[in-house]
Amino acid sequence: MCMKRLMNLMKNLALGVGLMMTALLSNAAEIWHTSTIRVIYPLADGSFILVFNANSVSCSSASNPHYYYATVGQNGLTAEGSKKMYALATLAFATNKPISFAFDNATPNCYINRLHIGSA
Repeated sequence: MCMKRLMNLMKNLALGVGLMMTALLSNAAEIWHTSTIRVIYPLADGSFILVFNANSVSCSSASNPHYYYATVGQNGLTAEGSKKMYALATLAFATNKPISFAFDNATPNCYINRLHIGSA
């Protein structure tokens, strides 16, 4: 009898932890931020990192300045979208124009999925 109660308690505990994790992960939000680009850092796998002159307080990146990742398969980014974003980031960097970008604050990688120059 005691072992059965212990097993039920463990199942309920596991279920509760699973529900709490789901609730925590669902708090991720798409955040928009605007800044000029400080660094464009291409990576060997085709993804790239953007570093901006002004950090967003919503990005929990441990680096300072924050790293914002553009990675295919993360936050809905496609290979074609990544190429277009890289071209636009390069233009913004070369002309020192501010760029507005959307990122997901669910992870410290702050994955970017779109950006634009100018007013929307």
